[in-house]
Amino acid sequence: MANNIDKYGVLFIAEPDYSSPYYQQVLDNFDCKFFNFEESKVSRTNANYNTDTNTNGGKIVSFIEFIKKNFKHNVNPLIAIYCGYQAFYPINKLPNELLIKDEDVNSTPNILADLKLLVFCSKGVNSVDTEWIKTHRPDLKIVNFDHDAIANDVADCCLWHVLESFRKFSYQQSILLQGFDTIETRSIVRDGYTTANNIDTKNFAFGHELPQGIKIESPSGKKVLVLGFGRIGKKVCQKLKFGLDMKVFYSTRSNKKYDQLPYECYPWENILEPDESLNQFNCIVICLPGTSTTKNLINNKFLQKFKDLSKLSIINLGRGFIVDFPGITFQDGATLISKLRSFGTDVYYDEPNTEREICFKNKENDNSMDKNSLLLSHGSFTPHIASSTDTVYQYSSEHSLKEILSLMP
Repeated sequence: MANNIDKYGVLFIAEPDYSSPYYQQVLDNFDCKFFNFEESKVSRTNANYNTDTNTNGGKIVSFIEFIKKNFKHNVNPLIAIYCGYQAFYPINKLPNELLIKDEDVNSTPNILADLKLLVFCSKGVNSVDTEWIKTHRPDLKIVNFDHDAIANDVADCCLWHVLESFRKFSYQQSILLQGFDTIETRSIVRDGYTTANNIDTKNFAFGHELPQGIKIESPSGKKVLVLGFGRIGKKVCQKLKFGLDMKVFYSTRSNKKYDQLPYECYPWENILEPDESLNQFNCIVICLPGTSTTKNLINNKFLQKFKDLSKLSIINLGRGFIVDFPGITFQDGATLISKLRSFGTDVYYDEPNTEREICFKNKENDNSMDKNSLLLSHGSFTPHIASSTDTVYQYSSEHSLKEILSLMP
């Protein structure tokens, strides 16, 4: 350990698994500080390192001031940041200049020049400028958590969204929980009423029809295209094939073909330059990482190749900005969700804000259904919790803590 340095510093922007024995080792060997961004919506959606605050001993301080105050280059230099979910979006706004080692840089003080490790409790690391770091700070290690447990749990979430897109169980449940009996619920599900007024129970509803001509169908035998064939994409394909009996196609950015698998390969060039062959698919599942090449991949050009969007379901488990919500427009002013059979998502374009996705504007005013009913009849939404199980929480925390311990002098 360098002269005058008591302990190297570690900053937690998220709570680890406090029960882990590795956590106690980190506490014993490092000078640990904890920073929690304010819970206010303004702070979460407009993260600013000069103004976002943390209550520390009753005093409000900015993130930068917090680091300046708690970590000193010659005493307890900050060498690792533990990044849980709360850190993903604030870290994305971290100025690169803070990482530069040159003491003479004429910009924001380089308060993170000692940093050796950014460790994430997630698979994705698109919240940091990895290319810039590779060029300017090759000594700074960026570590993610990529484990079979994540793939399995995300694939479980995918199954739910896909099943919802065909069977609409949540929509029907929402009607039933309003206090109606099963006969009335079937009628409301079919006719779109949200109150008990004028419920047509004489014309018995079998339960296979929804408003706007949507039919309840089984996913069995339907064609699904999975975009991305990494660890998560492979597990998704497996569960859709053997769990829901779907005809599974996959597409990879590398165009790599796997001949021994019971799935068919779909050319990636047909995604970049869409053609009418996309019409064969009933469902598209996005399992791609968030990169400059996947941003706004699902756009007007892509959707225009489908003759009837009302027969298509899109499930997004990758990153919110892969679907170009700001740029997708229709002449009649309708929203994407109202055009599709179903849109299911666990991620959002302006996350944590969900306003772009959770909205519904049909080309016609439909006063027979409220907004929530319209959304549930056309979509399924989860708050970025596809891999949020106790197993993943413990594994990811343990993995991250071990990475920090590897920095022990």
